[in-house]
Amino acid sequence: MISISRLCEKKWFIILGIICAVRPEYYANQLPIVDSILSNVSYIFFPFLIFLYYYGAGKGKIKTSPVVNLVLILHLSYLFSTALNHGNFYTIQRTTVYVVGFCIFTDLVSRHNPRGFIEAYYWIMLIYVTINFITIIKYPDGIWYSASLTGNLKYLTHWFFSTENNFIVYILPALCITVMRCYIVKKVSLLSIWMFIASALSILITFSGTCVVGLSVFAIYMVLMYKNKLLEWIHFPQYMLASLGTFLFIVIFRLQNVFAFIIENLLGRSLTLTGRTEAWDWAMYWIRVKPIFGSGYETNEVITSKLHDTAATHCHNMFLDITYRGGFVALMIFILILYFCGKAEKHYKYNSLTRIVTFSIFVFTGILFLTEAYFNQRTFFMLLTMLYQIGYIVKKCTESEVS
Repeated sequence: MISISRLCEKKWFIILGIICAVRPEYYANQLPIVDSILSNVSYIFFPFLIFLYYYGAGKGKIKTSPVVNLVLILHLSYLFSTALNHGNFYTIQRTTVYVVGFCIFTDLVSRHNPRGFIEAYYWIMLIYVTINFITIIKYPDGIWYSASLTGNLKYLTHWFFSTENNFIVYILPALCITVMRCYIVKKVSLLSIWMFIASALSILITFSGTCVVGLSVFAIYMVLMYKNKLLEWIHFPQYMLASLGTFLFIVIFRLQNVFAFIIENLLGRSLTLTGRTEAWDWAMYWIRVKPIFGSGYETNEVITSKLHDTAATHCHNMFLDITYRGGFVALMIFILILYFCGKAEKHYKYNSLTRIVTFSIFVFTGILFLTEAYFNQRTFFMLLTMLYQIGYIVKKCTESEVS
């Protein structure tokens, strides 16, 4: 059998896994040949990893992660729901290969070579963030446009990464890894500072309210992490409760009037959060119609017609989107994933690397997922997988601060 530990030591293996999973939209829309090559390689690389992982587990040579297993079960439930509803099987099949494959990749490199993974991810994303920033400066109105599904005059603007609402899916994990690297090498380099500057300017110039809030909260926390002792006592369970609180507060009880000044004057949005409340209402209606297994993955046209919103190809809330697509079965599986992450986090909860990853996950669950349901969930599940294996990361990346 192929030696996993030796494979994870190879730079080409780590680089290949990252560039296959974390792909800017520019490739698919402007460089179709490059995207086709990466897609073909990915359909060999990730299924190979999935087979290797579970074959090794069957032989007793690999101990599988419950988080990875649950991510697989979650996507199998999506596949079942999609087949049950005669939905868009191609999309969920492709998503399953990428997400599960990248989770396995992250799980393996986190155990065997976390420092090599962090280093490679940092340099790749430094290049990507810089290119994205340059495209924003050179093409302030976007590189290309995509029309809304109904054919009206609403267009989405795209740059190297994606639309402005999706920048944060690439940028937040990149900044998380950058901060981790700074703690590991005990140095804040000029290039690390540039990563933050380019990321912040990219989001501020294109201005997506959700992304601005998410990035601001992340930056403030990173500055205060050692200045505020109170933050040492806030850990994964508290962050998940806070995420639940924001979900109930805004999505269920609609108490956003409390933040009317911030929403309307600072973020420039209406109290309906640019029509998102209507999408939530229709999503909850369809969840009541199919509560157990959900509606599965559907084409954009079907979702748009069901949500009665010309701009909505998802539920504009991650937790609603999970339940809409996979029912309460999928939601419970997702909650189990968070449970195992919290269980792993408690053994190293005072360590700096743990706190960085934990808070990055909270920015997703407590802020970004409130008004968006990102299709590119690979980087989010990457963070969850890293948190479950945080013990290996802490031990192999630093000799101090281990709690």
